[in-house]
Amino acid sequence: MNENEKELFVKSATDYFREGLNCAECTLKAYLDLHPELDSNLVTISSGFGGGIGRTRKNTCGALSAACIVAGFNYGRKDPFEKDTVRDRAVQLNKDVYPIFKNISDDFEKVFGSTICFDMCNNYKNFDGVERKRNCERAVEVACEVVSKYI
Repeated sequence: MNENEKELFVKSATDYFREGLNCAECTLKAYLDLHPELDSNLVTISSGFGGGIGRTRKNTCGALSAACIVAGFNYGRKDPFEKDTVRDRAVQLNKDVYPIFKNISDDFEKVFGSTICFDMCNNYKNFDGVERKRNCERAVEVACEVVSKYI
């Protein structure tokens, strides 16, 4: 992704967040906007990831989850059965797929100290408050910036 696309990706995602899309939806929607060859309805696969999956806050940040979906368009296996054996499939994942996703997660965690929604939002008394929403908007921004380094 070049610098102009990255800037548009980040801006669109944060704008969508301010318009009421959840952290996962806005991250994926902004990417889909840049790629008209992809079905825009794919944004539906991200809806449940908001708020640490179903707003439980117990799981991975939705913006990071969506960033991994975005990375999957570029690094995911197009044919998971391309390799003939279970062992070869596992080797392929460990060598060619997982390292990119680990890097994305690690880079995100360096900024927030965690990848878990609860840890990232626990300091805010009101989950529906403005301060927490600003923090999540920042998570959307960081998720987009991080994944854009790899795609």
